[in-house]
Amino acid sequence: MSKYGAKPDRILEARRKQSDFHSFLELHIEQGQVLEDLSKPVGIVSGMSGTYRMNISIHGRSGHAGATPMRSRQDPMIVAGMTIKEMEHFAKQASPLTAKYYRLYQSLSRGC
Repeated sequence: MSKYGAKPDRILEARRKQSDFHSFLELHIEQGQVLEDLSKPVGIVSGMSGTYRMNISIHGRSGHAGATPMRSRQDPMIVAGMTIKEMEHFAKQASPLTAKYYRLYQSLSRGC
């Protein structure tokens, strides 16, 4: 910050009281494509989205691909795929809700 002329040690001097302001304008570039899809050059924000993150663990039972009949398998990756598909469907129905899936790990271990 100092390299560009900022003075971090004087940050508290920049503090202002709420009564110092009549209004506030914050400009941003759009990070999505909504305005472009609507052929609009400018938009006005009417709300912000919050973030909720969770970790989901799905357990199953491993089995030899050739020796374990399909009826005896409990593949957690199949359930994970179904869960992601259902979350996507729910998010589309509950607009403006969005959903994003960051990581999917598979761990093979005995007795899972």
